[in-house]
Amino acid sequence: MKTTEINIGKEIEKILNLQAITKAEFARKMEITPQSADYLLKRSSIDVENLLKISRVLSHDFFVLYQKELHQSNFDNIKTQSAKVVVEVELNRDDIVRLKLNERLISLLTKQE
Repeated sequence: MKTTEINIGKEIEKILNLQAITKAEFARKMEITPQSADYLLKRSSIDVENLLKISRVLSHDFFVLYQKELHQSNFDNIKTQSAKVVVEVELNRDDIVRLKLNERLISLLTKQE
């Protein structure tokens, strides 16, 4: 089984920087020592309970990172070489005339016969 590419310590540090929170302030909010905060930020993985607490303290959902990776992984496992995509577009009569869709549709339909 492939391991995750996410380095959660670095991701947490990015949010600390974005929120202009120092490591010392982070440690206080987490109710841990500054050394423990440094240790957390150097970790590539963190247990769920700690990640939940960090998410609450920083008001940021770090679990989304793993959801995105999971969805990408599921998408990467698809074996087909093509996909059918259906798009529905609503056009008014003026747009149909301007885009000459009547002629194009008739041309497409008659080529398939």
